Amino acid sequence: MRALLTLLLLATLAGCVYAPPIGPAPAPLVEQVPPPPPGYYVWRPGHWRWNGRRYIWAPGHYVLRPA
Repeated sequence: MRALLTLLLLATLAGCVYAPPIGPAPAPLVEQVPPPPPGYYVWRPGHWRWNGRRYIWAPGHYVLRPA
């Protein structure tokens, strides 16, 4: 029983390992910018972000313009 609990704990902790990025992020993707919503919005372009294991694309979106 103790061995099983130890194995389970180690398996759980193995998924918590942070891997630093190897090399630069990929080139940005080309996005089609939709028409802006009414009001004071600006487009925040998409970007690659590191999730601890690999780069994932965070798509662009409109945000409220800073005052």
